[in-house]
Amino acid sequence: MAVRNADDILIGGGRVFIVEPSATTGGTPTFHELGFLQGEIKGEEQASSQTIKESEGGTVLIIATDKEVHFTFSLLEANLETLKMLNPSSGSLNNAGSDDDGFAVGTFQSDNTFLVEFWHKKRSGKYRCFRIFKGKISGAFTSLLINQDNASPTPVDIIAVADDTKSTSQNLYEVFETTAANAPNGGW
Repeated sequence: MAVRNADDILIGGGRVFIVEPSATTGGTPTFHELGFLQGEIKGEEQASSQTIKESEGGTVLIIATDKEVHFTFSLLEANLETLKMLNPSSGSLNNAGSDDDGFAVGTFQSDNTFLVEFWHKKRSGKYRCFRIFKGKISGAFTSLLINQDNASPTPVDIIAVADDTKSTSQNLYEVFETTAANAPNGGW
């Protein structure tokens, strides 16, 4: 089987960013790099609510009225500041010394959403971006891996929720390709 376009084969880890919109940064978006990814980004669509209607002839229709997509991925870099920023239930350390840095995890849940972008450099020099308009972090980091012999990636679950400012056919995420000039920090 022949490859139609070798440039469309994505090889190697991508990078993930949280984007602070330009409205809060004076016109230029601020990219907060979370780090390199390891493995794949998996998505699963779920209806978060549904309406049950009865049609003629007694047939019951179940219509998804809200939907969300759960994305899971692994951060190869487990930067402490990144984990604090992503963790909706993090707080200050309770019993730490003055030189210690970290966060404590509790039962508090946040409705904070983030504009999340996954970027991958293609062989042609262009970049592919997978942009989640409103991503919520699902739960705390309860699966922190510590592996003596290999990398210890940090699993992350982001729920893409509908962005009410966009049309219903385009309100969860988008995928596009662009030049280095439009990639975070002008590309890499």
